[in-house]
Parts: sequence; structure tokens; C-alpha cells
Amino acid sequence: MTPFQQTPENTLELIDAASTFNQDSMADESEQSKESRFRGVFSRFRVWIAERLAPHNEVSKRATRGALRSTLIVAGIFVLALGVRLLQCEDVYPEAIRNDSMLQRLRHFYTDEASRIRNQGSLLFATEAADPSDAGRIAHPPGYSILMAATGLGLGDSGAGLRYLQIVCASASCGLIFFIAVELLPIGVAAIAGLLSALSPHLAYYSLVLSPETFATFPILIGVYCLIKAYKRPRFWLLAAAGASIGLSCWLRANGLLLAPFLAVTIPIFFERGKRLRYSAILVGTALVVIAPITIRNWVAYHHFIPLSLGAGITLIEGIADYDVQGRFGLPVFDDYALKKDVEWHGREDYARNLWKPDGVERDRFRFDRGVSVIRANPVWFAGVMCRRATYMLRYNDFLRQQSAANTTLVPAVLAEPPYGHSPDTTGAVVWSQSPEDMLRNGSRRSETAEVSIIDDGSILQVASDGVEYREQFASAAILLDPNTDYLLTVPVRSVTGYTAIRVATADPRIVVAQAEMRDPPRKGKKSKEPSEASAPGFPDERPLTNLEIRFATGHLTQVWIVVTNHKPSPERPVAQIGGMELVKLGPTANQWTRMPRAVIRGVQKNVFKTERLLPLNLIGIALLALAGRFRALAILLAVPAYFLIFQSAFHTEYRYIVGIHYFLFVMGAIALYLIGAALSQALRGKFKATGAPSQ
Repeated sequence: MTPFQQTPENTLELIDAASTFNQDSMADESEQSKESRFRGVFSRFRVWIAERLAPHNEVSKRATRGALRSTLIVAGIFVLALGVRLLQCEDVYPEAIRNDSMLQRLRHFYTDEASRIRNQGSLLFATEAADPSDAGRIAHPPGYSILMAATGLGLGDSGAGLRYLQIVCASASCGLIFFIAVELLPIGVAAIAGLLSALSPHLAYYSLVLSPETFATFPILIGVYCLIKAYKRPRFWLLAAAGASIGLSCWLRANGLLLAPFLAVTIPIFFERGKRLRYSAILVGTALVVIAPITIRNWVAYHHFIPLSLGAGITLIEGIADYDVQGRFGLPVFDDYALKKDVEWHGREDYARNLWKPDGVERDRFRFDRGVSVIRANPVWFAGVMCRRATYMLRYNDFLRQQSAANTTLVPAVLAEPPYGHSPDTTGAVVWSQSPEDMLRNGSRRSETAEVSIIDDGSILQVASDGVEYREQFASAAILLDPNTDYLLTVPVRSVTGYTAIRVATADPRIVVAQAEMRDPPRKGKKSKEPSEASAPGFPDERPLTNLEIRFATGHLTQVWIVVTNHKPSPERPVAQIGGMELVKLGPTANQWTRMPRAVIRGVQKNVFKTERLLPLNLIGIALLALAGRFRALAILLAVPAYFLIFQSAFHTEYRYIVGIHYFLFVMGAIALYLIGAALSQALRGKFKATGAPSQ
């Protein structure tokens, strides 16, 4: 074996090998150092989040001061929420809600049942024997009708008293979410959550709708609060109160029927072994006891096991049809279409008059089975529908496509200016008037293909539009007005074909001061002329003109235009006939002092409550709470949203059904905002301390 001999070449190789080894070692150490530093930073970040999200438990002498601070914060949240909702109620949008035909039909159901309760003095059972084939009385739970009957507030034409009661209840819910959050998180997070709930345009707008969702949400919040208190200090009566609250919610809306069992699944997360089964049984059992009178009523009167109400069938098939854009499954998307389908499916012409009479129970169960058969045949497609519907539930105001007008996520913000406020019997002076000939001579066409002419010896201006929905067709000359003043515009109109509206417009086509739709044109089969015949310009219509009254406030505006515009889609060319117009000045607009708070509230609503801003904040809050290791708090706060996202996504859903989940989601958004504020505050303090330190 040849001994190793040192040569210049060997020396260079050894030096290169040593150098390479040292570089590799340094690289490995550098990578390990970077990974170690990252782990250290991440660990410190988690500790920092956990420290700031720890609840501040007031003890001994500080307890009284903490309770007083919480009381003042809740009072402020309640007053703010009440103010936002009263401003929204003062705006023109409750008028649009009253004119919504679907909501009016729903309200008539509740008012009719409330009148029966007051007249007969019986809450659940009618004095006369129920007709088992007429299931109309059990189409909805009885709680809202009982509330109407007890207060008498919703039985009038306007329902203003019931609306104000809902506003108070919704404002109290904003305070209640503060109490829920402060049990689990710092008081700053709870305060931000309460403020978001108070300022939310969605929570404010839907508190004005005369339907039971506002009242149904409040006991759910109470139930969650009692469950949190039971977790911190286990007591049977707290769990019973939680179950009873959820059961009470079901008296108002059936959507929460399975909420108590769903919450019972979370009990093992909060309570020790040996008590979990008992606590779950108390929660679910109490809810069932509260619901039981309705179930018994349904069994006795209709001879069927119906826990709360009917409607699962109709909402299932209409929910499927909402997303079946090709119409592959032949299911109805509206109630009117469902009546036709009932006739087709059962071969019974008498089913065309009412969804629930005759054989309402059997028909709804057949609808449910029909929907289930579609789901079984298309499980992947339906899973996609549920995901899309769940995504819809998490939206706020945005410009994304709406699935349908019935379940829109878009709601208005508080108006920047005080709205029209004079009573209907107020009189004033005529400050502007135009005959049809004056309108034609001084006005202008907004569409090149619109046909504008004078008929009936100059007494009527006829506008035959271009048929493009919502496009402006003809406008008057500019009208000079006084700012901050209320006016009443009277327009004699007659809709011949299609759908037309009269609009008080501004120079900016995106801004509409006020608008009113003309009454529906005559339909085929009635005594009036056929629409296809009447669509010809100059066709004489024997029906009298109807006065269309449009009330509006000018705000800061000094001139407007009266515009004839197409309205909703129509299979025929819209044709409208208009008589002489009059504009009456009624006086200064009331409540000018609200302009400043309106500007602030509107600014927050328009800039914060957007899907692209608030949804990421909610998701970031969820991630941060999980990163802090607060999984129990995360579970209890997301239990209600998770329930509705899972179960309600299987059925036709309107935004008002699920609006209550956003109280809990706003807590997540509040966590993100609170931690962002804490980080900025800490950074600013560090900067000021560094700049203020003496130089060495």
C-alpha cells in the first residue's frame, strides 16, 4: 500500500474541501438560525395575541368600577343603535317595504291569525273545529301572531307601533352581543362588536320589516349568553334557560328547530366528563318542552306529527329552482308557479287556488319528497348550491350578482339628508305646472328610439319606450327648487302596456331623488283592450288617468328633472300616457339637525359594511382567535353561524332569515380591529419613546 504523500495538488484539494465544508456548515447553521428566529417570532406573536385577547375579569374593589363602565358602554351602544334605526325608519325605505307584495302577504297571514286570537281568546286552538285539509294556519309558527294580538300594535294599517317595538328589540340585541363578547374577550373587543352591530345597515334595515326575524334573534342571543354563563359557573337553571330561550325563538321562526341539539354537540368542549350527558339532555329537553304545545296542537288539529310548521317542502323545491337556471328539474321558483305544479303533479284543478288548502300537509310533504329526489340524483350539484348559498349569507353590500331580487344582500345606508317629513294632509302652493303640450315642447327624449307624442286633442302625452329595462325615455325641462324643502308632485298617469315609472331625477343619472311605479297595465282577458293592440302609439284608452303622487325632499339640490323611465322587464313594449303635472311646495324639511349624525353614520355604513372589507376582517378575526388558542370561545361564538350556514343553506333563503348570525360574526371582525388598533398603539408608543430618549 503506497503511503500518502503531501503534494501541492493535494494541499489545494484539502483547502477546497475544507472551504466547501465550512460554507455548507455555515449555510446549514444560517437556515437553522432563520427557522429558529421565525419560530421565536411566531411564538412571541401568539403570546402577544393571547395576552391581548384574555378577558379582563374585574375583581374586588375594581368590580364595581368595571360594572359601571360596562353599563355605560351598553347604554351608549343601545342609544346609537336606536338612533340609527330611527333614522333608517324616517327615510323613505319603510315605504318600499310596505309596498313589497311578498312581505304584505306574509304580514296579512300574521294579522289575520292575530285577529282570530283577539276575537276568540284562544292562543293555539280555534274555537271552531279545524279543517284538517286546510293547513294555512300552520304554515308559520304562531309566536308572531300571538305577539301582535297581545300588543295590538301590528293590527293597524301602518304597523308603526310594532315596527318601533322591533326597533327597540333590535337595539337591545346590540347591547346583548356586548355582554356575550365581554364574557369571553376584552371589553374593547366587546365594545367594537356592539358598535358594528349598532351601525350595521343590514341589521337596521331588517329590523323595520314586519316579520318575526328580529324577535326570533333576541332569545337566541339570550340562549348563547346563558350557555356561556353556565360554562363559567355550571348551573342547571342556566342550561334550562338556554334551552327555553331557543325554544321560544322557534315559536317565532322555525329555522332554529335543530339549534338546541346542534349546541348540545358543543357541550363536551365546555364541561367535564360525567356531566356532559346531563347538561346536553337539559338543554335539548327544555327546548322540546317549550316547543311541545305547538306540536300537540298540530297533532290534535291536523292528525300529523308536525313539530312547528309546514313549509319545508315549498322552501326546498323553490331553493333548488333558484339555482336551476336551465330549468332541468322542472321545479317552481315562485309560489304562483308552485300552484301550477301542484295541479300538474296531482291532477287536481282545485289545488290552483291556495298552497295550503286543500290537503296542505300532504301536498307540502310531496313537494319535500320531490326536492329530496332531485338531491339524491344530483348530490354534487346540490352540495355546490349549498356552498354558494352559504357564501351568499356572508355577504354585505357589494356589486356582485344577486341570485334573485327576493334574497338580495343589498340594503340602503342612512340617507345623507333628512327625508320628506310632512303629513299627507299638508297643503301648499302650486309652484310649477306643465300641460302635456308644454312637456313635449320644453322636454327632451333620453332615448333615440322612444316615441313621444300628443294624443286626445292635446290632453295626454304618450311615451312609447325603447323597451330596455330601467332606461330613461323622456325628461322634462329643468325645474328650479328651494333647497331643504318638501314638495309634492302629482302626475295623472295610465299604463297601457309594460312597466313604466315616473322619476324625480338629478343631473347625475345615478342619483334618484324619488320614484313611483305606475299601476300595472290591463291584462289580457279583461274588459280593456288587448295590450298588443294598445301598444300602438295614439291608441285611445277608455280607462281614466290615475293621480300618481310623489313626495320628496330636495336636500341640497336646487334643480331636478321629471323623467319617464322603463321599470322592470316586460315582454311588451312599455307605453305610458301622462296628463298635466303639478308641483306643490309644502314647506321646509323637518329634522335638519340630523344632517351631521347622518353624515357620520352614512360614511361608516358606506365604507365599512362592504363584502370586500368586512368579510376579510371577520375571517382574520377567526384566524387570530384560533392562533391565540381560544378554541372554546371560538366554538361558542361560531356555533350559531355554523348552524345556519349548514342547515339553512339547504333551503330557499332570504337574507332576513339569517341576519342574526352577523351579531356573532361582528365579534370576529371586532377582534381583528381591536388587535390592529393594539399593534398600531404599541408601535406609536415605541416610536415616541425612541424619539424622546436622550442622545448618548
